[in-house]
Amino acid sequence: MHHFISLIAAVALLIPQFFAGTASIQSSKAVQTIVQQSSPYWLGEYFNNTTLSGRPVIRRVTRRVLFNWGTAAPSRYIKRDNFSVRWSRPGVFVPGSYRIYARADDGIRVYVDNILVINDWRDGPARDNIVDVNLNGAHLIKVEYYERTGLASINVAIAPVATLPLTATPIPPATLAPPITANWRAEFFSNANLVGNPVLIRGDGSVNFDWGNGSPAAQVPSDNFSVRWTGKLPAGNYRLILRVDDGVRVFVNGGLVIDSWIDGAPRDVSTVLTLGAPADTRIEYYDRGGGALIQLSLGDANAPTSFPDWRGEYYNNTSLSGAPALLRNDGAVNFDLGSSSPGQPVSADNFSARWSRTQNFDAGTYQIDITVDDGMRVFVDDAIVIDEWREGPPRSRSAQINLSAGQHRLRVEFFELGGGATAKFAINRIGNSTATPTAAPVPTITPIPF
Repeated sequence: MHHFISLIAAVALLIPQFFAGTASIQSSKAVQTIVQQSSPYWLGEYFNNTTLSGRPVIRRVTRRVLFNWGTAAPSRYIKRDNFSVRWSRPGVFVPGSYRIYARADDGIRVYVDNILVINDWRDGPARDNIVDVNLNGAHLIKVEYYERTGLASINVAIAPVATLPLTATPIPPATLAPPITANWRAEFFSNANLVGNPVLIRGDGSVNFDWGNGSPAAQVPSDNFSVRWTGKLPAGNYRLILRVDDGVRVFVNGGLVIDSWIDGAPRDVSTVLTLGAPADTRIEYYDRGGGALIQLSLGDANAPTSFPDWRGEYYNNTSLSGAPALLRNDGAVNFDLGSSSPGQPVSADNFSARWSRTQNFDAGTYQIDITVDDGMRVFVDDAIVIDEWREGPPRSRSAQINLSAGQHRLRVEFFELGGGATAKFAINRIGNSTATPTAAPVPTITPIPF
């Protein structure tokens, strides 16, 4: 016991001594001195609150920040719920890129020299956070953690990127996700409540997905799944618009700005943001069943927020990708543009458009007619009924479908490569709902490089 208390005191005294010398690392002798001072131990300070406030109830040293307390308490002096811990460790690092891996239930923050590099300070099940940092010489690593209720666990490891997977610590290599270099870190869950461990972690360049009745990935079910995206929104004054089916909520700098966490057909939710600097953003989404859709766009703060007719989205590419360059309400899909643009700032060639609406129908047989130059496809309730997604001169196609009484979702997608541009759509009732559906003609599809 005397040796253990002495070890705590030595590590506690080491941290201020370590940083007193970091400003004067000018020679190999100074570096050697700091290497002698660096410690393999973490000093842990435990608090009976979730805010790391007041005096620590106990202090401990440990070789690893690797604990799985379950529903038990870390000590007989610490409550099993609503406690927090701060671990600190000085060290000297060979110059290079290092990966910090942190897994925690509930909240965690990691600092390097008092610079916050991981910030996941929120209630939630065990989840992974990974960041790569450049280290050179003496640094202080600090980990802050709190447990609210339920299960309690934390696992933190640091290793040179070149040596991954981490073999010096008992972290299964499968838990190490690749570095996220895209705009958004995406975590997919095999339930609709963001509960448990993600079944897939990846980087997404944008939050713009229409999965229809399918699955986002092989690991993810086609229904009853959820996704959490974390990233940054740019500075500026604009309207954040989400088209979604089913539920979504958005947090900006920790504050809830959109809350539409309900089942529902495709709909638009939006808010106006005024950001003086890029803002930490979290988008949470779930799909209950049927079509799965989430599309994020940033538009003019004065852009329309309701679409009584057709929601028209126009893109300066032929693949409907990214955020729309133009968003507006269109009275009808009935355009013969020739060589003109559909509207500024959309180009006259190499653009695409998506029109969507939900419309009430009487039961019956309906005929859909289109005229197009170049490509068009038509969906009813997320099922494709006409597929003319190919380059070609003006042409007309038709299909017949039976619709039950009530609301149905219509979606028309279009692209224009060059020359004339025509996009016309009509749907008309032609009889009672007893006719046999007429299959749409199967076109010869020529692949178009986008």
